[in-house]
Amino acid sequence: LRRVYPNLFIKTQIKFFGCFIHFWKAKAPNGTRFFAGFWHDASLQVLKLATFVVLFVLTLGSAVVAKSSFLLMTSAIGWGGQNMTICRDKIPESQLNTVYITNRLVVKWVWATFIALSAPEALCFVRSLHRTLFKNVKRPTLVQFVVVLTIETLHAIGVGILVFRIFPDLDAVTATELTNAMCFVPAVLSLVSRRPSRVAFLLVIVDIIAIAAQSSGFWAFPMFIPSLEKHSVAIPWCLLLISLAWWQNFVHDDSVFPPVRALAKFASRLSERRSKTYAIVSLWKICIYFLCMIAFMTSRMKMEDLLQRDPFGEKLITITGHNLNQTQIDKFLARMSKYGGADYDEVTISTTKKPWTEPPQVIEAGDYTGARVRRQQPLDDEDELPSAFNIYDNYVELNQFTSPYDALWIVLVQVTAVFLCYHSSKFACKVMMQRLGFALPMALAVPTAVLVLSTTCTFRSVDSCYMTNALTKELFWKCFSSYSSFKNFMASPQTWIWLSWFLSQCWITIHLWTPKHERLARSEK
Repeated sequence: LRRVYPNLFIKTQIKFFGCFIHFWKAKAPNGTRFFAGFWHDASLQVLKLATFVVLFVLTLGSAVVAKSSFLLMTSAIGWGGQNMTICRDKIPESQLNTVYITNRLVVKWVWATFIALSAPEALCFVRSLHRTLFKNVKRPTLVQFVVVLTIETLHAIGVGILVFRIFPDLDAVTATELTNAMCFVPAVLSLVSRRPSRVAFLLVIVDIIAIAAQSSGFWAFPMFIPSLEKHSVAIPWCLLLISLAWWQNFVHDDSVFPPVRALAKFASRLSERRSKTYAIVSLWKICIYFLCMIAFMTSRMKMEDLLQRDPFGEKLITITGHNLNQTQIDKFLARMSKYGGADYDEVTISTTKKPWTEPPQVIEAGDYTGARVRRQQPLDDEDELPSAFNIYDNYVELNQFTSPYDALWIVLVQVTAVFLCYHSSKFACKVMMQRLGFALPMALAVPTAVLVLSTTCTFRSVDSCYMTNALTKELFWKCFSSYSSFKNFMASPQTWIWLSWFLSQCWITIHLWTPKHERLARSEK
């Protein structure tokens, strides 16, 4: 075969995927190409275009789902101790149905958020351990290991502060916007790493503007959002610590400053020893996340609630129908009597628990305080369950159990989306489709998530039953009431501050649009 088709073979060693390219370009002995023809060339172009579209949609969609599902869990933490307006299908006689979110309901979302944070680190540990055991990788020096451990520890602390302390107090749109303000350290390093050139002065001016835009995240949001004044110290520190993690990508060996060039050489040596380093660092970061969870969640709930025996199991919730007259109460009572006191379409009673058999209680207004205290006491499996519903002068209460293990399903969706986003981005970079398969989706991920979440919150404000077919009745994102229309959204100062963060991040990460690696490069590069 080599003698008949000599052009099929090359002397230099090429990678597996490159063999296909040389095969397509190979010529027969008569000088014609093997796969010449209009339809062949057209099919290749269509296949390439389809690959671009699939990679773009997969990367962008998975990134938006990952962000939205993660913020759904942090919003659920923030609902603790608050009343949530829900769909009025449970008590249709009332125009306003609310449910009080207790800390025992919030605990499952705390653990779900911790699992979502730890899953990438666990996968990193498995991969690093595999490379350490079955491949010849270099061992880091003590100085290299200490530097990486310190940086990653600070990064993990910043993430823990952001997730367990700040995000629960933010609405979903504001939390999404804040993720564009985590490039302060990369912005500074980009400035000091500029190589001398004819346009260096203009580039330095743009870098300074980007630094100013990123630094506005330290003070802007606490100024425009009064509820964040208590986080005015935590926000700058967590944004600064988080931005430390990407320092290796922004130091260059052709900088005019000798310390920066030395730092770039040190960073290149760290890349060669990444596997053995992160086999330990990844587990350490999981421990940091756990300590942050304990430290910040104990200020919101009791330790015994946080460490309860079955956080993901079913929990009792009380739905309240407000502003009822006597006729509406009679209709509610007739409907409950018809269905035996149980909600007929969703509630299921565990066979291990005593069913509701006692008749409905009618409590006078004077007994309201005492009855309320008794219902707010924690319920254990051994305690007697309350009645199915309670009737008062102008409102009624309906007791139900939540869906068990619903938080774990949200975690599964989030981790799967992260996994798809990572591998689709990795594949796009390997096959030299980085611009449309990775750079553009990553740039549009936050604006798309902001658009999706703001639209979702707008629909929810109009219809309290919106998305109840996909999410449980007591689960939804925290929404900012000022975003009632697109006009109000664009007129808000917070929006323009976010746009400055977004544009500055696009400038800081502009290197994503000019890949310099070879085809099928290893992910370690």
